[in-house]
Amino acid sequence: MERLEDLFEKSKFGELILFEYNSTTPLLFIVYPLIKWAREKGYPLVIFDIFDSLTIYTKQAEMLGIKDKLYEGANIVKIGGRMNLGNIILKISIIEYGPFEKTLEDTLEKAYGERENVISIVLGTEKIFSFYPFRDQFMFSNFLALKTGDRRRKAFYFVNVDLLEKISPPMGPLLEEEFTTVVKLTKEDNKIKMKVIKSLNPELDGMELKVNAHTLIASNR
Repeated sequence: MERLEDLFEKSKFGELILFEYNSTTPLLFIVYPLIKWAREKGYPLVIFDIFDSLTIYTKQAEMLGIKDKLYEGANIVKIGGRMNLGNIILKISIIEYGPFEKTLEDTLEKAYGERENVISIVLGTEKIFSFYPFRDQFMFSNFLALKTGDRRRKAFYFVNVDLLEKISPPMGPLLEEEFTTVVKLTKEDNKIKMKVIKSLNPELDGMELKVNAHTLIASNR
């Protein structure tokens, strides 16, 4: 039987993995296992915290009795927002900087440097797109696509498609085209259904599984 960890493990370094979820899907039940898996593997962890998304998920985890701090042992790149959690290695003011290539390039070099096998988790991606006009949105998505093949890291992006669809023009189809693996998340009763709707990796393409939220919480209290 396939496990959530199989997706994390079988995706390759250099990939861009896009998780699409809607507003009623509790993303914590995917983000926390990803962070836990990276720690257990001993991989360096970089979390991009866009507009306090990390704080939101951290408070949810605490409320549910999860003992681990989501940010523990991770380097944090803070993009917008005002809540500071964990070891923040860089702050980017959204007002001061647009999502342009030079700023992004400098950010990634500081986050990854000479390290290898970095697990990169980007929370709140859709908030970047909602903040800027289409020209800057396109530059941002194109910059991400050009980073495919950077084997220093395996990058996981989480995007709320309900919000992304409200942006004009919608950016979802462009992201799906550019990312190497696309995973759709939906909520079914007390489970989260996960389906890989696109992957260049034949081991992942078409993978389906369900995550039981209650089981996850009970095992981590």
